Amino acid sequence: MKSKEHQKRWANIFETLSSITRRELLTALLENPPDEVVGLPEAANSPELRRDPEKLVSDLTHCHLPKLTECGFIEWQKEPFCAERGPRFDEVAG
Repeated sequence: MKSKEHQKRWANIFETLSSITRRELLTALLENPPDEVVGLPEAANSPELRRDPEKLVSDLTHCHLPKLTECGFIEWQKEPFCAERGPRFDEVAG
């Protein structure tokens, strides 16, 4: 039973980290003090992939932020649009 729980947890971590947008956001949070929020969409915009900010806001709101929140890795809010470490952030902080 425990083995299946571990496999599911690792599958969630790998799926979460498969997106460069989510990795950028997690890296931004890792590079800041634990109690500090990061501004969105800037913190999730990869230097290699510079995305249109309006499209990125939509993708963050409807895809990336809910996924990260569901896993407990972040918490976020719309006003001001920002994110902070969630209760399970250490699982991906490595």
